Amino acid sequence: MKQGLDYVMLDVALDEKFDLIEAEFGLAGFAVVVKLYQRIYGGEGYYCEWNKEVALLFASRVHAGINAVSEIVSAAIRRGIFDREMYDKHGILTSVGIQKRCFKAVSRRKSFEIDLRYLLVDYTRFLKDVNIIIKNVDIPLENADISQQSTGEYSTGKESTGECIAHVPTLDDVCSFAKGRDTTVDPVRFWGYYDARKWILPDGTDISGRWQSMFLVWEAKDKREGKISLGTSGDKTFEIDEFFRAALANSYEKKEG
Repeated sequence: MKQGLDYVMLDVALDEKFDLIEAEFGLAGFAVVVKLYQRIYGGEGYYCEWNKEVALLFASRVHAGINAVSEIVSAAIRRGIFDREMYDKHGILTSVGIQKRCFKAVSRRKSFEIDLRYLLVDYTRFLKDVNIIIKNVDIPLENADISQQSTGEYSTGKESTGECIAHVPTLDDVCSFAKGRDTTVDPVRFWGYYDARKWILPDGTDISGRWQSMFLVWEAKDKREGKISLGTSGDKTFEIDEFFRAALANSYEKKEG
């Protein structure tokens, strides 16, 4: 399955982050960052691994010294061209902008492979009709890491940007997402499980803005275990009556009390 992109647009006017890289390292700095973009978009599409061996091979291919490349990459991370948390935690180079451009570019594909640990944006806003293949589905559900950037993906944003908006999902939200999907996941069970935990994973990660991704993790786990779909997508309505809704809410209040 093809993963990388053949073409990606580069803005004519880049922001000050790139100007500062060029001011510090000259045109070589600018060239290295663009080459890294090419590596990302041409490889996984929305990120690339970055460690000593990868850096050494990259430096050789672009005919630059390893120390110079390392300094440029460190400066690019420091200035926000690449996300610091993703680099520190997972050893990858990516950013919100990179992921948005990638997901927009592959929005007409039939399928695309995604590692949920590396997400900075809500890909479901871009890949509505794309079959998502989730990597690393063996991660335990309780410890699955849906990473979030500390500098604003959950801040007040516009829904159309694709950024994750801070919103604790209601039972109706989850049922609406499940409706129309050929899913194995019971949306009521899913909502109840995480709502009782206030949408916080054991490691402290808040998934309230990315719960759709966790829903897909559940689906992938069910698929791996051979569980059968709840029904055809057109037949599922997942309607919950008021009595059940109140009983469920009361149940969680007693657990927390």
